[in-house]
Amino acid sequence: MYSKKTIWTLLILVVTGLYGLRFGYYKYLQHKDKSDRPWAYEDANGHSLTGLWTGEVKDPDGVKHQLSITITNPYDDEYRSKRANSKRIKRDRSSKSSFTVNIEEIYKGNTIVHENSGSLSDPEGNQISLRFGPKDDQHYHGFNLNLADGIWKGNELNLDVTFAFFTKEGYSHSDSSDPRHDMKGKLVMKKK
Repeated sequence: MYSKKTIWTLLILVVTGLYGLRFGYYKYLQHKDKSDRPWAYEDANGHSLTGLWTGEVKDPDGVKHQLSITITNPYDDEYRSKRANSKRIKRDRSSKSSFTVNIEEIYKGNTIVHENSGSLSDPEGNQISLRFGPKDDQHYHGFNLNLADGIWKGNELNLDVTFAFFTKEGYSHSDSSDPRHDMKGKLVMKKK
């Protein structure tokens, strides 16, 4: 019927074609991600939201909070490769404007690690929101970082920070008669 050489050639062509399709799908996903999440990739001016940001803010008691924030695109090469090589192709239902935030805060000589999420108002927007919360859920006595909202422009984040007050016992407390509980901090972060 067919020679062994012809069968092997056809088999090699089929396997190569399948790998070619998977590679093509991977490249398609990569291109689609760049258009779905433009904030995660450098623009014409070399700016992107992903990367390391640093800054500091003073709380209502005047205590300094030093921050190092790393923003990452949750749709990375590893995730993209896993999707391209999966047996079933599923629709991507993830948010195009959400991202992962890893935060290291130095507060009263203590290092606090936060692992939270953040988002932009829309994938092509510049209004940003961040949430804070210690990874170990241990809050220190005094004003702790709570939320930050503001504007991303180039290599700078200008954020208004709200604080949550915690007692020595670790409970959240608010006092409407104390104006400090309504104060916001100004946080300007620079890209490293």
